[in-house]
Amino acid sequence: MFKNLFSNRLFIGALAFFILCVGGSLLYMQHVKEQTARASAETQDRVKQYNERQNEQPTAETVVSDTSQGGHSHADGTKHNGEETTQPAEKKLTHTEIMQLPLEQQKQIFNSFYTQHGLKPPPRGYDYRWKEPGIPLLDENGDPILHKRGEPIVEITMQKAFTPTLEEYKMLEALDIEAGWQKHQGNIAEAEKLRAEHDQLYEKVQRVRPAGGSIYWVAPKSVKERDPQKGRRMLKEKLRAALIEQGYSYLIPILQERGEL
Repeated sequence: MFKNLFSNRLFIGALAFFILCVGGSLLYMQHVKEQTARASAETQDRVKQYNERQNEQPTAETVVSDTSQGGHSHADGTKHNGEETTQPAEKKLTHTEIMQLPLEQQKQIFNSFYTQHGLKPPPRGYDYRWKEPGIPLLDENGDPILHKRGEPIVEITMQKAFTPTLEEYKMLEALDIEAGWQKHQGNIAEAEKLRAEHDQLYEKVQRVRPAGGSIYWVAPKSVKERDPQKGRRMLKEKLRAALIEQGYSYLIPILQERGEL
């Protein structure tokens, strides 16, 4: 019976269609989960920045002073007999409370955070980089720096590193080869002399240039797992661009040959 059933083309086709439907549904559910996680992370980040901005604002409190008519009066001219009153502090909203508001009101809350810091609301999917809470990071032109959410942040640093001129590099290679040859021939004293000259020149060519950097990557685990080398790749690309900009383009093939780039 089962043998006949599994040899039936109609049954096999229906079974294959069922498996495809189940597999497709699972893939779609995974895709929706990842989209939801990214949206939640973006919203939580904006809520955190909003609350940080709220923390910077002093509690609203009016100044109380005595009057000759008795009682007290506030800066707005309102009089109270024998009692000091203060205006209630501005309420800070939690992530849950903000997400329960209408979409238009959520947008106004997020946009107000940027406008109160002299910034335009960033494009969808982007945010500004911050030097510290409430202070945006600026580029060399004094403009705030935008960053695509979920992308690695790469910063190049200036360090002392191997930076010979082409002539110095050729000399280093020649000394290295000759020292090895003399040692092979049994001329140990001559080989050591050449090696000392090589090492002395090697120390001389250690100069400050773009030579390293840092990678900051805040993203869901699933995003990083899809391309775990993305940050390192971006660092190398940015380092090559910095070398070219500062006149060290000739160093790129040398550093690649040495496995440093």
